[in-house]
Amino acid sequence: MVYPPAPAHPGPSQQHRRTTDIVATAILGAVQILVTMFALLWSLLFPMAADVCSSSNDDCVDDVLGALIYPVTWGGIVLGAATAVLGVTLAVIRRRLMFVWPLLGIALVIGATAAGLFLTDAAVNP
Repeated sequence: MVYPPAPAHPGPSQQHRRTTDIVATAILGAVQILVTMFALLWSLLFPMAADVCSSSNDDCVDDVLGALIYPVTWGGIVLGAATAVLGVTLAVIRRRLMFVWPLLGIALVIGATAAGLFLTDAAVNP
């Protein structure tokens, strides 16, 4: 019976690079969690932008854009978190770089929060 050759042990430079990747992924994962929590809490304050409307002016808020604020914001936040978790998991399985996935997740969360902020501004100031 023929057995495949044993996998080669990583050299010192590969081991150092792997350790750096793990540390960077852990730090960026913690930053991802903090950014996600901040974005969720901040998105709860978006309705306060509509407080500038007076009670006598019913056309102050665009209902179509107002209905899109939370699906876009929270959907993007969930997408960013899922991208980070699934990307790191697949990178571990495939032995690829992991730190890029929390970076992408952070970018998605910030982008979704900015999109929600712009939608809020556009809905309140039609």
